[in-house]
Amino acid sequence: MPFSFLPLALQAQPPLLHFANGVRVVHSVTFDKTTLEDWAELYNKTEIRQLGEQSRSLYLEGESLDSLIQSDAMQDAQFAIQFIAPMGNYLSIELTVGDQGRVQAGRRFERFAGTAWSRMAGFNGVTTQAAESLANGVFQILQSGNARMINPLRMLEHGLINSNPYLRIFMWVSALDGIYMGVKTANFIERLSKFLGATAPVFPAKDGVYFTRPTTVSDVAADLFSLRSEIAHGQEISEKFWRKSEDLRPLFPLSAYGPDSLRYLQLLEESALSLLKQTLHKIILSGSLGDFSDVGVWRQRMKML
Repeated sequence: MPFSFLPLALQAQPPLLHFANGVRVVHSVTFDKTTLEDWAELYNKTEIRQLGEQSRSLYLEGESLDSLIQSDAMQDAQFAIQFIAPMGNYLSIELTVGDQGRVQAGRRFERFAGTAWSRMAGFNGVTTQAAESLANGVFQILQSGNARMINPLRMLEHGLINSNPYLRIFMWVSALDGIYMGVKTANFIERLSKFLGATAPVFPAKDGVYFTRPTTVSDVAADLFSLRSEIAHGQEISEKFWRKSEDLRPLFPLSAYGPDSLRYLQLLEESALSLLKQTLHKIILSGSLGDFSDVGVWRQRMKML
């Protein structure tokens, strides 16, 4: 039977998973690796080597080569992995294998870039059951056709594809604002703080990333909204966001962020990603997708927080 696979070139490997769209995370895939050389015009030597050295991969069987080539299941599953643990990847190529284990087709997808925090966090604190529930929630949203449900996911995705911190913050905070229906600073702060908890840590202990000084939701909510607004309206970026600050140095692990002074912008970039991840995960794992899909119900729920 023909199959497609996509090597999971990640900082940390997920557990073995089985998604509702038929894609599985498997240990390894057996195919005729010599046929990779036939694709030298499309993939460079490093990519061909990495494809041949894959360990865990996304894997999907199909009735025919055409059905696999036309399917979006692998691309959706790759994004779902990043939704669970947005650490980025260093290879994003799907190969379709036919008779005698020969590679018959290939597709290149966008690569994702995580942050220092998200790469260190990896899949820490995520159970197999939670990972599958989160992935299946992603598929449900993508298949719904509901723009207000899909948009936050696409903003998360585009922020991970882009590496510019200002654009990432714009995307991720806009996604949060869309979810919380804030529009105004006070509404955004209040709803974010009540949904996740004003004193809740931006970087939860279960992530396994040690920060010497806790950062809470209330510490960054106002500045996230303010910086997003400055970017959105083409205003001059306030100096406090981009100037170097020695006060931030003790906050971040030296091994991950280097010896130079940090900028508040870096903390807000990490915070925006973590808070968006926590918000979306909570909506799915708490069984709130039904409420989220109905704009009237969700607006009333946000007002009652």
